[in-house]
Amino acid sequence: HSGFASTVTFASLFVGYLQFDLLWVVYHMKACPDYSSLVHHSLFIAITHYVLWGWYFKQPYAWLSITELSTPFLNARWFLAVLGRKEALYDAVSVAFALTFLLTRVLGYGVGITHLWMQRALWLPEWRGLVLPIAGVHAGFGLNLFWGRTVFPNLIKATRKALKRHLAEECPGRLVQCSTCCVKPTRRCCIAVHEVARCRCALQPGIKPPRLGALANCG
Repeated sequence: HSGFASTVTFASLFVGYLQFDLLWVVYHMKACPDYSSLVHHSLFIAITHYVLWGWYFKQPYAWLSITELSTPFLNARWFLAVLGRKEALYDAVSVAFALTFLLTRVLGYGVGITHLWMQRALWLPEWRGLVLPIAGVHAGFGLNLFWGRTVFPNLIKATRKALKRHLAEECPGRLVQCSTCCVKPTRRCCIAVHEVARCRCALQPGIKPPRLGALANCG
């Protein structure tokens, strides 16, 4: 391959970003320690220079690069947080970041490593020259799994927050207290249960939704 779209050209540009960001992380280490990013950047700077040195490892490097799809959303999320704009856009960006992270850095990365081992006949005979980048790729996967333990719960949290915001806009003023509703079913209580079922008690923290089965007993 040749031209701007080649893996090597992309690697040259990408390693520049990694090296700049690594210096940024190191410079701000006292104010904001980020050792995981230090490890991540160091690993992939080394792998990138290996690709540039001998044009090796280009196919794995191509799918490794796709895992950076989540990075723009991470940066956008950070800027919105710093600007104090934790609104609907922040929730949407948070969900987009978590989804792209899990799809590319966990699922896609896992598929890539599986493919790497399926093609081991190409590199295993020369493992001495490839042991470091192969080990680096596996270490990077472990790091992404470590991050994924935090990203997945945050995806659930961000999704719930976005849904609550949507429900609050959809049915303002219709949410009712539902902790004691339908203990004794009445027509009035059934109307309240219907409203709660539709709006899911979205803005009533700490209050459990009513038993919707009580609707069947309403007279």
